[in-house]
Amino acid sequence: MRHILKAFAFAFSLMSVAVFAADYSTADTDIGTLLDDPAAAAILEKHMPGFTTNDQVSMTRALTLVSLQSFAPDMVTAEVLEKIDSELSELSDQ
Repeated sequence: MRHILKAFAFAFSLMSVAVFAADYSTADTDIGTLLDDPAAAAILEKHMPGFTTNDQVSMTRALTLVSLQSFAPDMVTAEVLEKIDSELSELSDQ
């Protein structure tokens, strides 16, 4: 019985990750969540080279990319946010 419950909990956690991935966006998803998902982090790194490895990235984990835009307008442009959102939505389709 214990093994069945563990298997169920594991399966549920995998399904939860898939559901949350469908909801990723630059306006609503905090940077920490995006960084914790390797596929989403790769998208961030693609469009903002060096962002994921920056020494100060840990200070941004609670922010969204849209809110970060006011602090780093040269890096986080509207065009970059649009490209990231597009790829995040493709990620949820997989």
